[in-house]
Amino acid sequence: MSSTKKMSLLASAAGAVLIASASQAATIAFTPVPTDSTAAANDPRLVGSQTYDLVVTLNNEHWASADLKAELTNGKFYIPNLPGGVVDSNTAPNATTRGSAPRTIDDTFVGRPGATFPIGGTTVNVLGDSVYTPGAGAAVFPQDGTNSDPDTGDPIPANSQMLVDVAWGDLSAGTRTLTSGSFTIARLTVLNSGTAAGTVTFRAGTTEQPNTPATGSFTIGAVPEPTSVALLGLGLGALALRRRQS
Repeated sequence: MSSTKKMSLLASAAGAVLIASASQAATIAFTPVPTDSTAAANDPRLVGSQTYDLVVTLNNEHWASADLKAELTNGKFYIPNLPGGVVDSNTAPNATTRGSAPRTIDDTFVGRPGATFPIGGTTVNVLGDSVYTPGAGAAVFPQDGTNSDPDTGDPIPANSQMLVDVAWGDLSAGTRTLTSGSFTIARLTVLNSGTAAGTVTFRAGTTEQPNTPATGSFTIGAVPEPTSVALLGLGLGALALRRRQS
């Protein structure tokens, strides 16, 4: 599905009830959050990992859609090893799944605002790859060859586990209750976070601001370059010298 078709599909679903809004436009952030202690106790691989949430802040708005492209140059995204009968879904795990496999709490998944823990997955639609990837394609989530399609049960081939590339939305956005507050709409976990590196680009739109989505980017594993650190030290030294001479 092309990027244009993705947005058109969402617009047609939510546009029927578009309203004039004096609210501020939504904002979005990709932020580190603590790895869940229950999940880490359930899977030791989560010790030393880093979990991130994509958080949208709404002001009396209807969240409609989002795009996320997270690409690692080092490290891998976490995939939980699940007990028999538990499906590794790409949408937020429900209470039953979390109870039988707590490690799914820090899996990689997408969802929508206005639901529990910390987001809802059952009423969100995965539309394909993100607008940041040219052309049309399927959504990409980390796969290790043990995953199966939640709809058909067919096995999904393994990949590098270094890419998440997805567009998703709520086709019933316009009929939902207007929402205010900050909400997680995606979660992903990076293993061996001390050496992981990559870039993340994202955006989210509302029915009230269909042509001006909130956008942002994030660098995983960003540290100052040595020259920058050295220059910072020189600057601080010069400042101290000026203070002594004044």
